[in-house]
Amino acid sequence: MPSTTLAELAQARRRKPTRAPAARTESEILREVLAALNREPGVHVGRNNVGAVKVGSRFVRFGTKGATDIVGYRSVRLSVITKGGGDFEYETRNLAVHVALEVKRPNWKPRNRADALRWAMQQATIERVKMAGGIAGVVTSAEEAVALVRAR
Repeated sequence: MPSTTLAELAQARRRKPTRAPAARTESEILREVLAALNREPGVHVGRNNVGAVKVGSRFVRFGTKGATDIVGYRSVRLSVITKGGGDFEYETRNLAVHVALEVKRPNWKPRNRADALRWAMQQATIERVKMAGGIAGVVTSAEEAVALVRAR
C-alpha cells in the first residue's frame, strides 16, 4: 500500500478543484459574432446599444426598446434590365439589405416579466425586418450568424 507524505497531502489541499468550463456570456458571444460578420465580404454590422445612464441627477435613455443587439447591412449586387431608347440594357446596381440579429446564450429563457416583455418586443422587431425583406433572426454563435447572413 503506497504511503502519502505530509508534503503530498499539503500540495493536494492547495490545488484548486477542477471545474467544468463556464458557459460563455452573451457579451462574449456578441463579440465573436461581430468579428465573424465583419470579416464577411460586403457585410457591415455594429453593436446596437439600448439602455440608460445616469448623468448628474437624471437618467438619459438611448436606443429603441425592442431593438436587436446587432444592426447593419449586407451589400448585394443586382443585375437590372432597363429599357433605353427601345432596346433593353443590363445594368448592375448595389443594394444594401438590412441585417438585424439578436444574440442569446444557448437555451436562454426569460427570467422575469421584464425579460419576457423585452423578448416579445425583440421578436416583433425581427419579424418586421423579415417582412420588409431584411435579414433577421436570433443567433447563439458566430457560425449561426454567418450562416444566416450568407443564406440571404
